[in-house]
Amino acid sequence: MLKKLLKAQLKLESNWFTLFVLLMPLFGFAVVPLICLYTLLLPNYLLRSETEASAAMAMYLQLPMKRNDVVKGRLLYVALWQIAVCASFLLGALFGFVLNAFVTDIDLNSVYSGWVLDQNLTLLGILLLGMGFHNAITDLFSSYYKRFAASISAIALCWVLNTLAVKFASTYLYGYGLTFMWVRAIVFVVGAGAFCGLTYVGYKKHLKKFAAKL
Repeated sequence: MLKKLLKAQLKLESNWFTLFVLLMPLFGFAVVPLICLYTLLLPNYLLRSETEASAAMAMYLQLPMKRNDVVKGRLLYVALWQIAVCASFLLGALFGFVLNAFVTDIDLNSVYSGWVLDQNLTLLGILLLGMGFHNAITDLFSSYYKRFAASISAIALCWVLNTLAVKFASTYLYGYGLTFMWVRAIVFVVGAGAFCGLTYVGYKKHLKKFAAKL
């Protein structure tokens, strides 16, 4: 039943516009700030039709599913889209790395150089941390405005970390050079681990809140 619910939700979102914005991070090296905002507002886009918590609850109460399956399905639905966007972002980062290696006289981030990270493993790690933070603090069964507030908090966290990385550790975390690639890889692994851990924390919290609403 959980698999059927996920398939139904994914089918509803598989329109041309959704697929278009899913591929946006593939070219994010040109508009990194916009991509950062988009990836962290993604859950609100996916759940945009449910503006009131009561309507969502009425629908879920009619489904022949276990309580934990409802919560798990909703969180997995959002998390799978987040992972898909991160995969697209990673391909864009790989493209930026290759382009930087072969076209040495081009600055991919000349417009916002010095205040936002390149589309590299460091930024992806920070975005994964922000997504996990969003999944942990938001209530996916709440109203649109409450979810939006959680997204704003996640965006603020990411921009603070981005600013600190650029201002105090740009030698290690900025750019596409091979010298400190291992540092950027560590940031990515830490971010991915934080995403998994925080999403699980969110699942346990959602489970308790959902039970309290019934």
